[in-house]
Amino acid sequence: MKKNKTLFVTNQYKRKGFLYFFSVTFLLHLGYYGYDRYLSPSEVMMIENLPDEFITINNTLESEVSPSAIKQPKQPSNVLTYKAIKTVLDVNLANASDFQRVYGIGPVYSERIVKFRNSLGAFVHMDQLYQVYGLDSVVVKAIKASFSVQDTPVTHKISVNSASVYELQRLPFFTKKLAEKIVIERATNGLFNDFDEISNILRLPEDKIEIIKLYLIL
Repeated sequence: MKKNKTLFVTNQYKRKGFLYFFSVTFLLHLGYYGYDRYLSPSEVMMIENLPDEFITINNTLESEVSPSAIKQPKQPSNVLTYKAIKTVLDVNLANASDFQRVYGIGPVYSERIVKFRNSLGAFVHMDQLYQVYGLDSVVVKAIKASFSVQDTPVTHKISVNSASVYELQRLPFFTKKLAEKIVIERATNGLFNDFDEISNILRLPEDKIEIIKLYLIL
């Protein structure tokens, strides 16, 4: 005969379930308490070093002590000091390989500098490098840092009374416009008799005129 479940039996199962849940919860809490109390690692108090500003000297904060009161480590007396000296070469004695040591100058530009210098006879002013085809201001500045005109050079002089515009414009501080002006003046008023006439036409500072004279004869 089939037995029917009664409300009493159902309530009995619920009570047992609640009892099991309570028991498991209690055991879990008890286990956690035991682990936390006896098994977990205890905290160790760490004492850090005091910052330098709190170190005292004779009961005075270090920050209040003058630098002279604090002992400085001795510097070794046998330490050698030196200053690098950069060699500056004579631009009129340098060869193509010397110029190639400058950043931005290869075989083509170095040979071009030497060829231009030889056509002039010598550089009398470093600004003449601006007249070398292809050299920009950055490269010329780099050359000036490593080379200089160290002696008054012997130059190939040209006659101002017979030089062409092309020959004149290759000289230092000459532009094509100034060279054309000289040739036109010469063709209009005849040959030049002294350098004062040339100075009046060029209207350049005296120091630059003196450099130009190194390349010219009447």
